Amino acid sequence: MKLDDEIHNYYEHLILELPTELGLNSTKSSDCLADLCCLVLNQEPPRYIRYEGDMAFYFPQSERN
Repeated sequence: MKLDDEIHNYYEHLILELPTELGLNSTKSSDCLADLCCLVLNQEPPRYIRYEGDMAFYFPQSERN
C-alpha cells in the first residue's frame, strides 16, 4: 500500500483548482501560485481522507445526507 497515493487532504484538490478557475495561471508564475496555495492551505483545518465519501465524517449530522 502506498499511503501517499491513498491519503490526501480534502482541501488540496479544491484549492489547487482555484488559480485556473480564477485565471491566475495566465498572470502569475507557477512559483507564485504554489506559494499562494500553501498560504491558503495553511489557513484551512487539515482534513485527511482516503475517499471523498470520508469527508462526510466532518460534516454535522444534518448535512451528511
